[in-house]
Amino acid sequence: MTLDGAIKHCKEEAEKYMEYGIETECYQCGKEHEQLAEWLTELKELREKIKKLEKELEVAKLINHAEFKTLCKYNHVGGNENG
Repeated sequence: MTLDGAIKHCKEEAEKYMEYGIETECYQCGKEHEQLAEWLTELKELREKIKKLEKELEVAKLINHAEFKTLCKYNHVGGNENG
């Protein structure tokens, strides 16, 4: 089961069980499924944010590496007498 599938399932179960009314055990089960769907949705969003941040970090590393190489090359060819 995928994360999206689990979220969908929990939402469907929550809706189904909560139809029975607030005074029943089924309603409580529905509320628990609703909470689980919210947590799974949050997990999905956090995973997406982490992936985006990881990509941004890789780009930043590449940029910093390229700048470092350029600086080293500049210092090596005598562009900076202190280097």
